[in-house]
Amino acid sequence: MNNKWSDNLRDRMKGFQVDEPEDLWNDLNKQLKEQNRKQKTNWKIFRLAVPAAAAVIAGFVLYWTDPNHTDNIENKNITQEQTNNNTTLQNIKTEQELIPSSRSKTKHVKFTALNNINLSDKQTTAAENKSPEKSDDQPQQGNKETAITKDALAEKKEQEKKTIRINPETYRNIEKRLLATEISHKKRNKQWQLALAANQGISNANIHYSGFGDINKGYIKTDAANNNWGESYFNDIVLYNKNTMPKTSVKHLQPITTGLTLQYRINDFWSIESGLTYTLLVSKLQSGGADHYYKSHQSLHLIGIPIRAGFTFWQNKQFNTYAKAGILFEKCVSGNLKTEYFKNKEVVSREKNSLKIDPLLYTLTAAVGIQWNFAGQCGLYAEPGIGYHIPPNTEIQTIYQEKPVNFNLEIGLRFTFNNK
Repeated sequence: MNNKWSDNLRDRMKGFQVDEPEDLWNDLNKQLKEQNRKQKTNWKIFRLAVPAAAAVIAGFVLYWTDPNHTDNIENKNITQEQTNNNTTLQNIKTEQELIPSSRSKTKHVKFTALNNINLSDKQTTAAENKSPEKSDDQPQQGNKETAITKDALAEKKEQEKKTIRINPETYRNIEKRLLATEISHKKRNKQWQLALAANQGISNANIHYSGFGDINKGYIKTDAANNNWGESYFNDIVLYNKNTMPKTSVKHLQPITTGLTLQYRINDFWSIESGLTYTLLVSKLQSGGADHYYKSHQSLHLIGIPIRAGFTFWQNKQFNTYAKAGILFEKCVSGNLKTEYFKNKEVVSREKNSLKIDPLLYTLTAAVGIQWNFAGQCGLYAEPGIGYHIPPNTEIQTIYQEKPVNFNLEIGLRFTFNNK
């Protein structure tokens, strides 16, 4: 039955056909033409790209195998070396300010530079010996030469990072400059400074007590019943004040010191100084009552020689800070005591007596200072300090006995003279 069914279907379909669309062949032709056009365009691009690529490859090969290219590399390297040399010379000029102050450090710098230069020369010679001779007739050997040259240049560049490459003539110039810098450095350190200063203490010494007194003897015990009028002006003052309570006031003024000192700078840090100073010691006294009294004025003139050592903490072209300590030797060259007697607040008599301290006076000193160099070799400085006056063995009383520890301030001008 199945065969019968298929036979019937075959008979019905015999001679059956479907008409094609009207534009079928036209569409097929258009598609074929478009495909042919794309294939032709791709082929044209391919034909142009192949020769261009070949030309680029050929040019690249010729460029790297050309001996002149190696020469250009070497010329560029020489130019770079000259630039490095110039930079080295510039660095040397800068290093002149940083050259070590001691001879041993300077020698170490020179020997280090020499070792670096010799090592660089040896390495450069070895690199040059490795470079084979060029040959224009053998391209294959030229390729090998180029490869070797690249290796040598790479090795030399690596070496130049570790050492300074300099020619012998430049080295001689460097050595001369290092020596000149060392001498200049020593001259700069070893310099003289002249200072003109004034020193003033900060506080006075004041003494007050009841009764009559004297600057040097202190309290004076009196008995008005045993005094007679007209024996002395002092006795008259005592009798005028027998029914009052007399008082005595003593004031020891701070010493005023001026001086001229000469300082020698051993190096950038240490210095020593000495010179000549003048000091004025003044003491004043008033004793008695409100209307009848006497006044005394004591003056002592001292000449001194200071010996001090200084240490500089920090300095630049304009400022420097330092500290110094030492001892001051002083000798009293003259002195006097003037006394005026007053009755009813009017002067009735004057007296003057000479005074002198025989033993030497010793003062331990310490100070810190700052200096401003405002005009070339001239500087203005200030030094707050402290002094300890060793009490002298004398009856004459001064602030040195009453106030041994003395705070003071020194201000002055300092002139610097460099060695030639």
